[in-house]
Amino acid sequence: MWYVDLAYDSLIETNTADAPVPGLASSWSMSSDNKTLTVQIAPGHKFSDGSSVTPQAVVNSINFFKKNSTGPNAGPLQAMTVTTVGSDGVAISSATPNPDLMYYFEPHGFAGAIVSPTGIAHPSELSSASFGSGPYVLDTAETQAGSQYVFTPDKYADQSAIHFQSVTIKIFHTNQSMALALKTGQIDAMQGDEPTVSIAQSAGDKVLTRLSSWQGPIIMDRAGKNVKALGSTEVRQALNYAIDRPALAKLVWGKYAVPSDVPTVVGQDGYAPSLEGYYTYDPAKAKQMLASAGYPNGFTMSVNYLSFDTQNATLLQAMQSELAAVGVKLTLVPESTPSALVQDWASLKVSASATGSLAFPASIEVPSLFLSTATMNPYHSLDPAVLSAYSALLTAHGTAAVDGAAVAVTRAIQKDALAIPVAEADTIVFVNPDLKNVTLDAQGYAPQPQTWSW
Repeated sequence: MWYVDLAYDSLIETNTADAPVPGLASSWSMSSDNKTLTVQIAPGHKFSDGSSVTPQAVVNSINFFKKNSTGPNAGPLQAMTVTTVGSDGVAISSATPNPDLMYYFEPHGFAGAIVSPTGIAHPSELSSASFGSGPYVLDTAETQAGSQYVFTPDKYADQSAIHFQSVTIKIFHTNQSMALALKTGQIDAMQGDEPTVSIAQSAGDKVLTRLSSWQGPIIMDRAGKNVKALGSTEVRQALNYAIDRPALAKLVWGKYAVPSDVPTVVGQDGYAPSLEGYYTYDPAKAKQMLASAGYPNGFTMSVNYLSFDTQNATLLQAMQSELAAVGVKLTLVPESTPSALVQDWASLKVSASATGSLAFPASIEVPSLFLSTATMNPYHSLDPAVLSAYSALLTAHGTAAVDGAAVAVTRAIQKDALAIPVAEADTIVFVNPDLKNVTLDAQGYAPQPQTWSW
């Protein structure tokens, strides 16, 4: 998003309260059956090459994204059709109801970041040039691929949105080196982690936090196609009882996370405090359950993760030790790039993956992670209880009904142990206090007071 937000406007934007506001679309509406999102394209928006943002250009961009997407939203997007409506409208229809359909076309979902016809005609250039309608454009002359990416102001309709003469994104390979660059003034802002907080604080930088994700491996081979043991709900539940969440949360994130066994976060429609503590730390019970399921001597399973994600690496190494105590051998498979991570999934090389999941509504998270068509479900495992609860959610109307149905979905995922949630963690951002013309998200970037009894 550091790259995309600068150069690409989104169909629907979000404000500092994370509420939807007009972007390329001046207005939108959802059909009563929760299947069709209709947006009206605002006049006057132009791509960086000077061409106008038209409804047909929006349709072509979304279809291009659908065709080429391999991310978590790929499955739901494939089930959507996009057409122009009248002179200024675009209708986005889903094969199944989805009360949060607009979410895919906000900045979080990327499908709403509209690419110009020129960019679509030259797809090989999309990684080395920008083809959006945003306030900035990639300066290819000053950009050094793999080292730094320089964005300069474009001929943007709303010049008040342009606050900098240039924005440079610099590449660092560790958070440690990035934090040192912040301390010495080479950069003005970065996304950090708990181990680098002390460096930022010693330099007098602002440390901002925002609850943003739940962390822990997602079990992909839950039908037991490669690892038979994982096809047993009792075995997957045993894995959850083997984990000391308070100890792991403190070890990996310090005060920037709270232990949690819920596969969503506070503030999302699928969350309820009553879900907390379903799996207490009980290795003796875990051993008993493994023996009852036919695995008294345990079994071996594999999990992949991004090697540069030091926090997830620390988490998995600690989990490796805790699972070994109940007889389960966890084989770690580090990958250096997201594409390699996804390749592991597609080739059915690993039984689980630890990437963390951002805070999404249940109607977005479930098809992205847990349904049989989800990218993170390459084994196409089907959980009837989750599918039934999810189907009820999609047809729910009204806030109370949607929230209740969403909690029921989370409860089904938790009970059938489709993942091993460990903690709810903050995103940590460091900012140079002298940086001007920056509006901080005061509501979103706020300490999250949370305490649970374990």
